[in-house]
Amino acid sequence: TSIPYRRRGFVFRCAGLYGDNFSALHTVLKSGVSDDLFQTQEHEKRRREEGLTSRVHLEDVGRAIVACMEDDTIVPSSSHESSTINYDIVNLADSLPARRSEVMYHANQLLLNSTVTVSFKSEKAVTSERRRRRKRDRKRVMNDKMRSILNTYSGLKYPSYVEGLKSILEQNTENW
Repeated sequence: TSIPYRRRGFVFRCAGLYGDNFSALHTVLKSGVSDDLFQTQEHEKRRREEGLTSRVHLEDVGRAIVACMEDDTIVPSSSHESSTINYDIVNLADSLPARRSEVMYHANQLLLNSTVTVSFKSEKAVTSERRRRRKRDRKRVMNDKMRSILNTYSGLKYPSYVEGLKSILEQNTENW
């Protein structure tokens, strides 16, 4: 009896994507930065109500997908005996899930401390539906498989939004 040929397959589940043209930096710039952002009691109350959300830089997503295509030693862990495909589900996320307000605060601080010309405005009011959705959203995922896949490629290039946003700001200084 011959052993049937089994193909490899991956299902990639992306966390909140951000990259050079879409990030918390862009959101803060669009709504205007503030030197007292998130300092009020109302903001502190909202921050505590928010759930943690995983994010991932677009470049790390691409690196993980290419690694899975190129590296034959990455063997998916799941299969069904009647299937000709070994498959695996890979969560593409960085290693630091965070509240949206923390990411926005960090982006705001980066912009305030940069040479980018920014406009100062007060924070726009968030609609109550959006606020309710953020309260109940919990989008935190494990990224162990992604980190394992990228170990042979020097790991995550952007292990958290901190490194990712800093890189976006530094690489796009002319475009702001």
